[in-house]
Parts: sequence; structure tokens; C-alpha cells
Amino acid sequence: MNSTAPHATLLEVQGLKVAHLQPVSFCLPARTLAILRGASGSGKSLLCRAIIDLIPSTGRVSCDRQLREALPAHRWRQQVQYLPAESQWWCDRVLDHFKQPLSGELLASLGLDQSLLAQDPLTLSSGQKQKLALLRSLENKPRVLLLDELGANLDALSRQQVLALVSHYLDRHQACALWICHDDAWLESATSRFVLENGILTQLPTPPADQPA
Repeated sequence: MNSTAPHATLLEVQGLKVAHLQPVSFCLPARTLAILRGASGSGKSLLCRAIIDLIPSTGRVSCDRQLREALPAHRWRQQVQYLPAESQWWCDRVLDHFKQPLSGELLASLGLDQSLLAQDPLTLSSGQKQKLALLRSLENKPRVLLLDELGANLDALSRQQVLALVSHYLDRHQACALWICHDDAWLESATSRFVLENGILTQLPTPPADQPA
């Protein structure tokens, strides 16, 4: 991220209770890239699905001071966009999943060729589908991104490209992101860190920029 100046709270979660998790409370200011870690099965994806109201939960969740319950479900899920680890594709061509044509420049920024748009999504690699699913999510101009293992199938160069795009988006649109990951390669770019263990979410201290992660 380009600035360390404080920003107003964008995503606020208070006492969110779902399944085996203890009540979860945290907030993310605008332009925050938060990393969420935890063992497989600890409830990271469960937490994201609860935030966007895909599964029953109790507690208070708001985006830019708007309560989740105050918006129709589809509007809430446009503002708070969840990108699952396995993206869904339902049309025969990639381009039919987008509202507007994708520019060659935008595709190139992720190392993608325009010829992919005419292909059946089933013919693409996992990494290509992850990148295109990210572009599809950003098309909705969300305020909050919930990224579930985005980058798990990417090489080092592709990770840098994806991180650059997400960081640019957060800065430009005053948005924030909660990024589920297991790879230490993402840690040094985080402005906030959380760990989910034994059903408890804990915020970890972020080391100064001049110290290793």
C-alpha cells in the first residue's frame, strides 16, 4: 500500500456468531489489506460466508456504516464481494461472464491474453480462472473484498501481478480486503494480520516496514 495514514472504518464486524466460532469482532479501515491465516478447517471460509450472509449468523456487520440487514442480499454482496477458492463459471465462453469488455491492458497486467476470453472456462488453468474471477469481482466495484485463497495456484510472478492489481484497486476505490492465505509470501504486503485458531479470531501485531515478517 502507498500510504500509512489512518482511514475511516469501512468494514465493521461486531459479535458475529456462526457455527463453532466464538463471537468475532474486528474492523477494517479503507485501503487496508488484511491477511487471515489459520489451519484448514479452522473456519476462515465459514467466517467470510457469514459476513456476506450466505449462511445463518447473529451479530452486527456493516459496510461504510450501512448495516447488512438494511440492504437487499444482492446489493450487500455487490458491496462486500466474496471470491471463493473455487470460482464458478456457467457460460460457454469466458467473455459472457462479464458485463463490459475487458481491455487488453487490464488483461496484460495479469499476464493474460485476450484470446482467453473466447475460450470455454473449463479449458483454462486454475491460475487463469483465479485471475479472471478476480476481474469479474472487481467489475462490481465492491467496497470490501473477501479473497479466499486467491493466489494459491499462482507462480511468483503471477502473485506479484495479482497483488499489484488488488493494492491499486484498494487505493483507487478506498476499499479494503480480507485475504485468506497460507503462503508467507503475502505477509510483507499486509497492513493488518489475523489468525483464527480454536474458534477464536486474534489480530496480530504487524511488524514495522523495516523489519522482516
